[in-house]
Parts: sequence; structure tokens; C-alpha cells
Amino acid sequence: MSDCCDIPAAGNPNHFAPDEIQIYGLKLNVGQPYGKIDFGEGLPPLTLQLSVQLGNTTLQTNELAIVAAYGYAFEGHCFRFDKQKILLFQYDGTGVPAQGCGFDPPNPVPPTYRPYTMWRIKAGMRLLEISLNVGDAQTLILDASLPGRRSPNTYSAMMISAHRGGKLMGP
Repeated sequence: MSDCCDIPAAGNPNHFAPDEIQIYGLKLNVGQPYGKIDFGEGLPPLTLQLSVQLGNTTLQTNELAIVAAYGYAFEGHCFRFDKQKILLFQYDGTGVPAQGCGFDPPNPVPPTYRPYTMWRIKAGMRLLEISLNVGDAQTLILDASLPGRRSPNTYSAMMISAHRGGKLMGP
């Protein structure tokens, strides 16, 4: 990535879209109709394969993007995700080489460098986000449920259900 991380790629002046989002990441379904995510230890490691079907037909790599997204640009600003997101969305084509927001190829390009890709989508496009957390049961279930580690919406649900007759009651 380059040193400058705050300038997104320019939009298309012939088809300007004010609600365009540029997603930066790696396409996981290159050359096959599924994305592969390795997890777990062992030889060989465990692999999750993601594919999407429309009826009985599996969507091909030029119809669907399965993306490990690292950031996005919107309204002239660049943003980074706290951790990568796995996004699935219908997309004609393969995306274009990434430009802007620090995702440009380095100069000179190392021989093992895998370039980032950029997709231009509309803000109203439907996406599927898959949350991936890898760990043991202690970490993913027990530790994540400790007070202070829970999602904020679990606390609000308890407080709403505890409200009785104008008096706020604790859980």
C-alpha cells in the first residue's frame, strides 16, 4: 500500500453516481465459483467453501463477488474496517485493480504481490456480510458473553423488558 491513505479513486465522469461506494479488498472466488477460507489447524487445514445458488444454478465468478473487504470509500473519504469483512454481492465482471485509499500497488511491485481489487457499487445494493471469528469455545462463547463484552443491543433489550408501569427496574 502507498503512503497516502486518504484519497479515493476518481469516479466515472460519464456515469457519475453520487451514491457510489468503492469497496477495496481481495476477491476470494477467482477462477472458481466459490470462495475458500482456511481455518483450523491440521494437515490439511480445514477449509470453508462459499458458493451461491440461484435456483439450481451456482453463480459463477463473473456473476458474484465473494470479497475479503478491508476498506471502502464514500463521498470522497476513505474508511478502513476494524477487521476484514467477508461480503457477498452480485457483480458483473471481476472488479478493477484498486486505486486510491492506500490500496494502490507498491512501486516497484514485488513478484509475489497480489493486488487489491476495487468494486464500485450503489449504496442501495443488497450485500451479505459473513462474520468470521476463529477461536476456541471458551473465547467465542463463554468469554464473549461476559458482562462488558456483550453487544450493546442485549443490554437495551433487558432494560426495555424491565420497564414496568413507568418505573425502570434493573434486570
